[in-house]
Amino acid sequence: MRRALLLALAAACALPALADERIPSRLTGVWGSDDPLFAEGPIQGEFHLQDDGFGVLIGASPPMIQNSGPNKGQPGPRITMGIPFRARLEGETLTILPFNPGNPNDKGPTLECRYEEGGLTLRCAMPDRSALLMKRRSATLDPRMTEAIDGMRIALRAYAGKASALRPMPSTRP
Repeated sequence: MRRALLLALAAACALPALADERIPSRLTGVWGSDDPLFAEGPIQGEFHLQDDGFGVLIGASPPMIQNSGPNKGQPGPRITMGIPFRARLEGETLTILPFNPGNPNDKGPTLECRYEEGGLTLRCAMPDRSALLMKRRSATLDPRMTEAIDGMRIALRAYAGKASALRPMPSTRP
């Protein structure tokens, strides 16, 4: 009886630690830079954030300038990519922590965004110390994006804590 009581007490103390931190609804949804992805112009970005902190950061580089051929000097293709992330909120600062679902130890640079209530904007500090202003585009996520984020969450949680899990493939990142 005493052993069962101690076990129940220990389990009750551990439950709050297992609960996910929730992101307030004022920060969930789709946030993006002034220009939509694939528009002409400078670097663009947007992120899709769920209330459990999982999301996807999508970015597009400025167009590359073609340096040969008949279109020399003209804008060329852009690099566009999506990176899964886990976010946490501390005060009014949303910290975005990218991760690789196949290798949780492979992390990218963090992105810190400060919520500015007056204009419903997030001012994000980029890794190169430049600022990117993000405006709220939607309070809800597209169902396809929700499905993609759910898949990444499942992959991360399936890997976490399993001593018998297969080791991830080595990263090709430098």
